[in-house]
Amino acid sequence: MAGIFLVGLLLAAWLGWAVLAGLAFVVGCVLAARYAVTAALLTVVVSPPLLFLAAVILVSAMTVPGGLFMSIVVGSVVTLASVAPWLAVGMVLTVIITWIRGLPGCIQDLRRELRSADPVVSRVAARRRVTRRHDATDRGRAVDPPSL
Repeated sequence: MAGIFLVGLLLAAWLGWAVLAGLAFVVGCVLAARYAVTAALLTVVVSPPLLFLAAVILVSAMTVPGGLFMSIVVGSVVTLASVAPWLAVGMVLTVIITWIRGLPGCIQDLRRELRSADPVVSRVAARRRVTRRHDATDRGRAVDPPSL
């Protein structure tokens, strides 16, 4: 995916066609969403914008003349502004494809892991449930949960 982004951005910079950068983003997103392992679908949904931003910064530093800092800032902003619709299309397609391939299951697995991974959080949640039950019978007086 990062390779497709990099090649598309370089071609767009050299040929002056911003559409190539957008098409590269869409193609990279769709291919990653289609061919990723099911367990990695959550990563595939999150990583394309970050990888594209890194590729934009790299290509801006390599191709835009002038001072390094200003060339990166101006080149990145101009590139991102010109491909914004393509970024939206690529992300929507990525979410649709990964949703069909099992993204809801990956989200449920992540929630399950987060709930069971930290025993301190589980104990605090259990204490809060007990405290709420006691609050209902305590005539509205608030009872603070025990601190850890």
